[in-house]
Amino acid sequence: MFWWIIAITFCSPSLIIVDNIHFQYNGLLFGIQILSLSYAQENKLLLSGIMFAILLNFKHIYLYAAPAYFLFLLYHYCIHKQHFSTSKFLKLGSCVIIAFLISFLPFVLYSQILDPKPHISSQVKQILSRMFPFERGLTHAYWAPNFWAIYNFIDKMLVGFAKVILKKEFIGASSFSGGLVGLNQGSHAVLPSVSPGATIILSGVTATISCILVLYKKKRSSDSGRTLIECVVNSSFAFFLFGWHVHEKAVIMMLVPMGLLIVKGSNLCRTQLKWFSFASIVGCYSLFPLLYQPMVIPIRWMLLLVHIFMLLTFWSRFGSGHIFNKFETLYLYGLIIIEIYSVFINNLILPQLPFLPLMITSVYCSLGIIHTYIKMILI
Repeated sequence: MFWWIIAITFCSPSLIIVDNIHFQYNGLLFGIQILSLSYAQENKLLLSGIMFAILLNFKHIYLYAAPAYFLFLLYHYCIHKQHFSTSKFLKLGSCVIIAFLISFLPFVLYSQILDPKPHISSQVKQILSRMFPFERGLTHAYWAPNFWAIYNFIDKMLVGFAKVILKKEFIGASSFSGGLVGLNQGSHAVLPSVSPGATIILSGVTATISCILVLYKKKRSSDSGRTLIECVVNSSFAFFLFGWHVHEKAVIMMLVPMGLLIVKGSNLCRTQLKWFSFASIVGCYSLFPLLYQPMVIPIRWMLLLVHIFMLLTFWSRFGSGHIFNKFETLYLYGLIIIEIYSVFINNLILPQLPFLPLMITSVYCSLGIIHTYIKMILI
């Protein structure tokens, strides 16, 4: 069973596409994250928090999991027998601060040596402006399969409805799928425009609530490591679905920790295997537009088909019955229809709309991701 889990999680086509084809190296980072989660499993909670602080300084996208770690460590480490431990809280906070100081101080000190005129705050602002480029707009050129893909789609449909039925033109209506990268592509035409602050609040509140629900349901559980993983998964889902300028590649932020939930002790958790399989298939397909050249299209098909075969084989060996219900199976068959249209049909009938397949893929996959998130909360 162990090797099957390794194969379907760490040989996932999503991870292969992002790391080995699209050249964003996440293997080391996921290794640090898993090390942090393993320390929580061993009840070494302070060490788990330190490793996560180190991970944040390697790549700030792991802020997706920050609410999970904060709430988990606050509840399981700083609160003992319903009493808050100030000393543990200060110890944890000091370790986190030291980790960030080690990371940021060299930049600040080196810049002061070269040019002592700029204030330290200006150096920090430069770093933060590169880490959080809010001027890039709500969505990437290829929409990530999240809530904002649906939001953009509805806005476009309303603009089209007003143009065709109401004979009303929206001057300066934005184009969220024009292929522009790194630019704020404007405001919504009909629906209210969304600010960075609104996405931060929405994703933060959603992540916090979903983590609190996990902690409440698992408050009597002795398996603290598994509780943390569930919190990390739910928090990552929230930031992926509601965050600002989310990249489609961030879907692996949920898929890898989800794979760790497949086993519970020495037993298979069939429910977690089901939802990991569903999310993994949808998440992998959502990355297909990254491999758009005709010569690599068969490669993306092969990667996903082999992955599906491995998932179904694993289920048949350790599970029973059908892995998906009729609705979920029908939804997954819909991916085949979208792929046929995207590869073979769109350029023949609608060559003037080259980004239409991207929009269809984003919106359709977002429905599957949202469905998985709701199920993960309800487990």
